[in-house]
Amino acid sequence: MGKAETTKKPRAKGNGNGTVWLMPSGKWRWEVTVSISSMGERKRRSGTCATKKQAEKAARDALVSKDKGELSAPSKITFGDWLNTWLERREGKYALKTLHGQRYLANHYVIPVLGKIRLQELSKADLQSFYDSLNRPVYGHKLDQPIGASIQRQIHCVIKPALNEALKLDHINRNPANEVKPDPIKKSVLRVSEADVWTIEEALRFLQAARVDRYGYVFEFMLLTGTRKGEACGLRWVNVHLEESYLMICENRITISGKALNSTVKTAASNRKIYLSHDIHDLLERVKLQQLEDQQMHPNDWEGTGWVFTHARTGQPTHPDNLDRTLARITTAAGVKRITIHGIRHTHASLAAAQGVKPEVLSKQLGHTRTSFTLDVYRTVYESERKDYALDLSALVTPESLTDPKKLN
Repeated sequence: MGKAETTKKPRAKGNGNGTVWLMPSGKWRWEVTVSISSMGERKRRSGTCATKKQAEKAARDALVSKDKGELSAPSKITFGDWLNTWLERREGKYALKTLHGQRYLANHYVIPVLGKIRLQELSKADLQSFYDSLNRPVYGHKLDQPIGASIQRQIHCVIKPALNEALKLDHINRNPANEVKPDPIKKSVLRVSEADVWTIEEALRFLQAARVDRYGYVFEFMLLTGTRKGEACGLRWVNVHLEESYLMICENRITISGKALNSTVKTAASNRKIYLSHDIHDLLERVKLQQLEDQQMHPNDWEGTGWVFTHARTGQPTHPDNLDRTLARITTAAGVKRITIHGIRHTHASLAAAQGVKPEVLSKQLGHTRTSFTLDVYRTVYESERKDYALDLSALVTPESLTDPKKLN
């Protein structure tokens, strides 16, 4: 008896449990009934898997979703409904900040335009029209500006994987986002300039002012290590190893709708070890002493939360959204120009590069995946560096070589 002949019959899993069967190709197919019309017509959901075990699990998962009301007949699902379902399924698997941003993009840009189109009817023409509309000023933050290239790419990175998931589950037969993507209006590359970072003189003046401000420790830490705001606010003492002179960046303190939450770090590369210089080690020792003083001054209010940078009275972790006011106060006291909090990270990168730190080492320190990204986005070339570079051609050659044609070739 041939293989094809023995694999044609579906194997029932019981009433309401769906069916799985082996196909002639060697793959396993699963199928569940989603709904039955008044005329007795069955609407089914199905898919294929490499193994029987995977197929049975896929069938069970589909039935669980059906019981929760998350599944309807594929022909009835709108793209907006599917996008919301896809986002819900990502909860717990990705960083909270990432999911919050994706949900914002979906609700603010995608669903108002494409949300009512049925999932199976979403076409390349629909996507192209939507992407073209992002280049019209009406979508911009200002009336005379279209959506920027970065936001357009992020929107595409929501639409495309959502449709890939729908394709994987056999809701659709093709993914139009595989062939259509945004085409932002070309603009000159925006790089961080010297106006966005501190020079070495400004950085030193800022450090002096930060060290006499009770809440300046976190900025001193960011400037010395190049960490992100959320990474600094999310640092715990359990991840600081003073005796071994290193610390681990493995948590991120974020804000969603004004509420501070603990989350994972931004990317896999962001989960990293940072070795402690003498200045960083000294800073952390001072923070420890400061926390002991705070606890003694406010014994009834202090809570031992375990975070490194905390509120003086309560010991609660520093709220990331409160840092802007503190930064403004310290920069005013230091008499240096105001830059953004993230500009402190850019300052660290630029000063380190100016001192000759290798780009690949700096990229690891900052938690970047690609060295080219560090150089393209974070590296500011100071005017003083360009002045130091100016030299005469005569400094590169000897007087004899100028008169010897063979040495000039």
